[in-house]
Amino acid sequence: NIMAGVGIVFCLVLVTGSYPAWYLSSLSSVSVLKGKWIYSGKQWLRALLVVVQFAISAILIMGTLVVYGQMNYLRTKDLGFSKEQIVVVAIPRSDSIGQKIPILKNKLLQNSRVHHVSIGPKPAGFYGKTSFIKEVNGQKADQFVNFNTIDEDYLALLKINLVAGRNFSKDMPSDRTNAVIVNEAFVKWMGWKEAVGQKFSNDPKVTQTVIGVVRDFHYTSLHNQIEPMLLFYNTDNPINLLVNIRPTDLDVVRSAWEALIPNRPFEYSFLDTEFEAQYRQEEKMMTLFTWFSALTLLIACLGLFGLASFATIQRTKEIGVRKVLGANISSIVLLLSKDFIQLVLIANLLSWPLAYWGTHQWLENYAFRMDISPWMFVLPTLLVLIIALLTVSFQTWRAARQNPVKALRYE
Repeated sequence: NIMAGVGIVFCLVLVTGSYPAWYLSSLSSVSVLKGKWIYSGKQWLRALLVVVQFAISAILIMGTLVVYGQMNYLRTKDLGFSKEQIVVVAIPRSDSIGQKIPILKNKLLQNSRVHHVSIGPKPAGFYGKTSFIKEVNGQKADQFVNFNTIDEDYLALLKINLVAGRNFSKDMPSDRTNAVIVNEAFVKWMGWKEAVGQKFSNDPKVTQTVIGVVRDFHYTSLHNQIEPMLLFYNTDNPINLLVNIRPTDLDVVRSAWEALIPNRPFEYSFLDTEFEAQYRQEEKMMTLFTWFSALTLLIACLGLFGLASFATIQRTKEIGVRKVLGANISSIVLLLSKDFIQLVLIANLLSWPLAYWGTHQWLENYAFRMDISPWMFVLPTLLVLIIALLTVSFQTWRAARQNPVKALRYE
């Protein structure tokens, strides 16, 4: 919808920017050759064209800056975990292969170039939902809560901080049956002051005990709020093997995989690349906004150049008279330019509320978003004003430099 809107806006600028060309093509060829044609367009229409073109140009530039700012925010925001130098190895759904994964993990840990290995989900990947009975105001309600299964090395590999309690331990069999780690959002959702030691049951046969609380981390994209989550200790049905290793040492993981599981291809990805892939649409939008802004501003300047040409031709004799009376070039340029610059300034001021409303609506799609800064509106205004001033000044400067005798003889 946004791209369609930008396309419509661009077409509008193209049509309005073509007005001078359309007017010129409608003139009588004989009148033009004799130098007797006069621009008779209505002044309000000329003003409207300038305001519309440059208002749209400013809105697109402001929108581009906001999209760029949000993309930079997405790339630099603390996610609550480390995604750098993490190789994600996809594990095929097979009992025989699943049994070999702990062996593969131990083999990799014996290599000095491997820092950490874990059996668990990738943070931006799939999280299941489990039924959870929550008691609210003395009444029990069956709700669904996000969950996933990890091993004892998952938190260390991703550098997810424990804010209370302890991590899972492979030396404690009870951790596999009735222990759970929750995130801060779950603690807040339950209204607990102290989470560690709390007990609950989402299965009539099993009572879960909270052994630890992790700092909230973004296990989905920044479009969404961080929801309550449960982490259980289970490695029986592994989906991914996460390996903390430098990209240049990837062959270590490949060789170990091919030696232990030779009949299945080694399929991998990098966690940081997968996480950034969630925002490809925003990257495409930023690119399109940049090109549309540049083209729209170019068309607006071409239209302004044509309208400035018409205005200077209409005032050719006035220019000659002023020069004869002693006016210098700078005063004439200022005289001919100020009306257009005022219109461009009005266009920019009108664009501020429209740009703010549009960008604010777009940012509402993100649960985590940047704050819109005033410089994102001031900078495009200055840019458009400078470009418009240069466009008009060039044409008026040429007219002001003409010989006043020729200007006075102009018909």
